[in-house]
Amino acid sequence: MKWIKKLSLPLFSACSVPLVVISCKQKDQLDEPKDDKKYSFYKQALNNLVEEKDNVSVKLSEAKQELWKLKKEKPEDTAAIVTQQKIVDELFDKKLAFIKNLNIYADPLKSSGDLLKEWDPTYFVQNIIYQPKENFQDRIKKIRLNDDSQFYKELKANNLYDEFHKKYKIIIVVIDNQDKLSVTFQLTLMPLNSSYSYKGKKNDYYFFYNNWYARYQGFKGEEEIVTKQHNTNKTFTILGIVIPVVAIGGLIIYIVVMILVKKSRAKRGLK
Repeated sequence: MKWIKKLSLPLFSACSVPLVVISCKQKDQLDEPKDDKKYSFYKQALNNLVEEKDNVSVKLSEAKQELWKLKKEKPEDTAAIVTQQKIVDELFDKKLAFIKNLNIYADPLKSSGDLLKEWDPTYFVQNIIYQPKENFQDRIKKIRLNDDSQFYKELKANNLYDEFHKKYKIIIVVIDNQDKLSVTFQLTLMPLNSSYSYKGKKNDYYFFYNNWYARYQGFKGEEEIVTKQHNTNKTFTILGIVIPVVAIGGLIIYIVVMILVKKSRAKRGLK
C-alpha cells in the first residue's frame, strides 16, 4: 500500500529491522468507504469467518449427540464411546481456540457485532482497508495478541512496550491465502485514556501490520501525523493560495511602477 514505508530509525539501528508507519486520517474519510469492493470484501471475509466458526459449532453439537446416543444405546461399546469422546474433545478445543486465539472483535455499534456475539468486545474491528491479490481466498489467520505475541516481543525488545501498552489498544485482523500472509492492511488504534466516540472522534491513529511482523515507528501522543497524501494536499492548498497572492502583488507593483514612471515623464515634460 502507498502508506507503507520501510524505514530504519536510529532507535532501532542495533537490530536493523524494517519499520512501518503510524499515520493519521480524518474519521469521516473512513466512515463511508469509497471503494465498495474493498468494503464488501472485508464484510465477506467476516461472514466467512463466522461461517467457519458456526460449522465447527454444528459439528461439535452433532458429535455430542452421537456420543450421548452411544452411551444410551450401546453402553457396552467402550471403544466407540472413547473414540467419539475424542472427537468431541477435539472439536471443543478447536472451537475454543477459534474463539479465543483469534483476536478479532466486532464493534457492537456496527452490524458485524451481531455476527460475532461470542467474542469478547474489548477490541473493535473497524475500517479495515486492504488490497486483495490474485487468487486471494477469504480466510482469517489465527493469531494471538497477548504478552507472548510477536508484536509485544518486538515492543519489549525495543523498550517500547510500557509506553505503547498504556496508551493504546490494538486490533489485528489477518486475512491470508491459506499458507502465507498476502495482504497489507490498516487498522485503528484508540487511546486508552480518552472516552471513545464512534462518530465524534476527529482523528484516528492507524497501525500498519505487514508480513506477520509488527514494527513500531514511534507515535507522538495526540499530535497529528499526516500521510504523504495529506502533505500533497496541503502543498496544493498552499500553492493555490500563494500563486494568486504573488500574481496580484506583482500586478499591483507593476501598476504602481507604471504610474510613477508616467509621473516622472510628465514632470520632465513640464520642465
